[in-house]
Amino acid sequence: MVASKSPSFGASLGRGEFSTSRGGCVTEANSIREESGSSATALRQVAIDPNFVLDESHHAWLVFGSFWSGIKLRRLDDRTGMAGSPQIYSLATRRQPDNAPAAPPGLPPNWEAIEAPFIVHHGRCYYLFVSWDLCCRGIHSTYRTMVGRSTHITGPYVDDQGVPMMQGGGTPLLSGNSRWLGPGGESVVMQPSDQDIIAFHAYDAHSGFPALQISTLVWRNGWPRATLSDQP
Repeated sequence: MVASKSPSFGASLGRGEFSTSRGGCVTEANSIREESGSSATALRQVAIDPNFVLDESHHAWLVFGSFWSGIKLRRLDDRTGMAGSPQIYSLATRRQPDNAPAAPPGLPPNWEAIEAPFIVHHGRCYYLFVSWDLCCRGIHSTYRTMVGRSTHITGPYVDDQGVPMMQGGGTPLLSGNSRWLGPGGESVVMQPSDQDIIAFHAYDAHSGFPALQISTLVWRNGWPRATLSDQP
């Protein structure tokens, strides 16, 4: 699964087939989801950060982040991997905070930022991991990782207080500390031995350089727990 982005904030999600696991020859590459244009609506609907998901019935789905317009989910064709039903489900969005700062010139406000979705199944629930706020700004990065859960892949997802993620809910999983800032852009690996892990990036609080981090996931009372290192 690939994503591309244009200078005008248009974006496309596509699928490619390769002759080997090392890449090489592309045998097929087709668009799954596209957004383009420079209107306010198009700016809010950026098709980025795809995550391919199989539900418990082994049906294929694509969850992706639109940054300003929230997290979306779409059914894929089980045989081809291409877009199936045209219906798009909205899974999560942000709630406007009190005294929210003004939007940057020509752009929607930064408080709407939510992206990098990843869905896994654990126990009786689907868990939606997302990244809030801003990445890729070195020591000014404000990324943080949140999670919600649902008994259905299409939602509604709620946090540990019962607040729907479509109303700005989200259980904090990873936040910055004095050593590492902006943990997010997460991927989760579920393993049969219950040694589940989460991989994400964070920024050195002194240099601003990005680094890959990997944490085990521990499940307590139906919710995941992870740790951000406090070491260099």
